[in-house]
Amino acid sequence: MVAILLLVQHDFVYLAKKIKLDGQVQWLLSSHKT
Repeated sequence: MVAILLLVQHDFVYLAKKIKLDGQVQWLLSSHKT
């Protein structure tokens, strides 16, 4: 049970980091356009 919770938490953190990274990439691309 604990292993499943850790796995879900790890996936959530991974997704959060990926979304944050994608957001930074979009921001960099938009800032370069101007």
